[in-house]
Amino acid sequence: WRVKFVQVKGANYFDPRKIASTAKVPMDENIFLIDPDEIRSRFKDMVQIKKLGIKRRLPATIVIEVAERKPFAIAVVGDLTTMIDEDGVVIARRSLASSMYRLEIGNLPVVRGIQKASLADSGKKIEANELSLIKDTIKLLSRSLDMSTVQIDIANKGDITVYVEDILKVKLGDRESMNKKIGVLSALLIAEKNNINKMKYVDVSVPDNPAIRFK
Repeated sequence: WRVKFVQVKGANYFDPRKIASTAKVPMDENIFLIDPDEIRSRFKDMVQIKKLGIKRRLPATIVIEVAERKPFAIAVVGDLTTMIDEDGVVIARRSLASSMYRLEIGNLPVVRGIQKASLADSGKKIEANELSLIKDTIKLLSRSLDMSTVQIDIANKGDITVYVEDILKVKLGDRESMNKKIGVLSALLIAEKNNINKMKYVDVSVPDNPAIRFK
């Protein structure tokens, strides 16, 4: 009943070998003397890990089950760039991302205008009202837009702005009737799909009276 193997499950962003080496499971130790809490404590500073389970699989394997925080959006304030998960937890700074955490950011929307203090350190959580606004807007926009091409500016909560492919500016206004506004936007983009590069901005802040300004 001695430990001969360590198996890592659920690691999509972390290299499983790094998880195993960080766990420092003592090989050849009696499997019943392995302390799961001690192993978990070695991951306490890894905010990218939401939950960690340690199981014994007899006769000789320790199984580490990882639940990772999934990157949800890139958050930018000035020269500070971070990533948040769907709970609003700051999980990494792109400039400080280590090789341990394999980040795939090309398909993530960019959010600007979050309070800088909320993004200062990994492990912090952005304010609930900002998170709610971001999640609702991304959810609605994702129905009709490729979110890898989208930037959302929430600095002014009464004048939310979206940029598509760094070409088209979309004025959404406040968060009221957001579902209707984005439905109108989607219809306009379909109707004017051959003229999108000629548009300067689309204003759907008053969804019953949308406006398009051409260059």
